Amino acid sequence: MKTLSIAALCAAMAISLSTLGAEPEGTVIELKDGGKIVMQKDGKTYHTDSKGKRVRMKDGVAMEGADGQKYMMKSDAVWKLVSEKGSVPWNR
Repeated sequence: MKTLSIAALCAAMAISLSTLGAEPEGTVIELKDGGKIVMQKDGKTYHTDSKGKRVRMKDGVAMEGADGQKYMMKSDAVWKLVSEKGSVPWNR
């Protein structure tokens, strides 16, 4: 009985350790500085630095993606810059 409970405990620990290093589910945005923005399927979003440590995202701070796109955190949501500010010629 004792060996059965030890085997069950070892199996449970192995399963929990294997899920600990698993990749996050959802959309991952690679940042230019080596960090990542992870948008999970349940709507939660978090930011990690280049070492994989979670860091707090501040409202209004622009982060540049590895592809050059700019992302910003606002009210617990990630905003993507669609176009740069500019002007349109009057004769268009």
